[in-house]
Amino acid sequence: MIRLTETNNEYLLAIPAAQRERAKGIQGRRWNPQLRRWVYPRTNRTYDALVAEFGDDLTQESDFTHPSSDREQEDRERQATADLLEKVEGISQTMSKLLRFLSHTDNERTETLMLQEEEIRFLKGQLIERDEETYALQDRYDQLEKKYGRLIKETTEQPYSDRDEVVMAMAMEVMGHDRVFGEQLKKMRIDGTLPLKVAGLMEGHLKNLLRSEGPLNELLRELDDIYVLDRYAVDIAHMLRKQRNKVAHLGEPEDPRIEMGRALFCLFGAALLFPELPEVDAESDRGEGLGGRGPRAEARQGIPYWTGENE
Repeated sequence: MIRLTETNNEYLLAIPAAQRERAKGIQGRRWNPQLRRWVYPRTNRTYDALVAEFGDDLTQESDFTHPSSDREQEDRERQATADLLEKVEGISQTMSKLLRFLSHTDNERTETLMLQEEEIRFLKGQLIERDEETYALQDRYDQLEKKYGRLIKETTEQPYSDRDEVVMAMAMEVMGHDRVFGEQLKKMRIDGTLPLKVAGLMEGHLKNLLRSEGPLNELLRELDDIYVLDRYAVDIAHMLRKQRNKVAHLGEPEDPRIEMGRALFCLFGAALLFPELPEVDAESDRGEGLGGRGPRAEARQGIPYWTGENE
């Protein structure tokens, strides 16, 4: 006994289990265990396929009609497909950013997310090629979105202590384990406050070095006039200042992913800059001299710096 009925948006097919392969042969199908029916999108293509396959076998209780083919319905279907494509693209971009951040610290979760991203891209391609099959893909998309949401929640809620330790160790390697700034930098948490703390550390050092109480932008200008610093070092210093200003003037909480990216940006910017800054010399008025490169900068290039162990 094969019976075909309909709702506003779907066809519902009741068919004996022994003939289920016939139902599976029609594109767009999905099984509804509560209704115990095969469900198909109510489209012209599906209507034609159902009639061709089951037209002679349908019971008299079957009650279904040809879907409307007016322009308004077609426009709605195209808009629904376009909206779904936009959602898929948004999730794909977000996952790509997350994967780049996690790639060195969370391999197992990264691998899972990469598989999910590949499947989403596959679904996106299917949507572009066959917009009338959106129904079947929508169900799978909803499942992926829920699973992705759980993975994001697990990732953002997990403690950052282990990851912070790995990232901070990498920053110390970049700095050459700088003896002036290293210990102070290691005490900072890698979070939204780090840009403020890094800029504060730099500002305090420059005030002592230059014997000045001016704002940070004037301190950097004076430093650039007195010491012959690499151009890139000056650029990094201003970059840290601008990041400090950005965080200080935020009007509302920042996206956690952007906040973490900004913190990492400033951490490694500081790791590159601090070894280039002149040290404060208690016996002179202007630090260690022209060039801004002392034992710390040399140590960063692989030349051991003085530690007091062989005195």
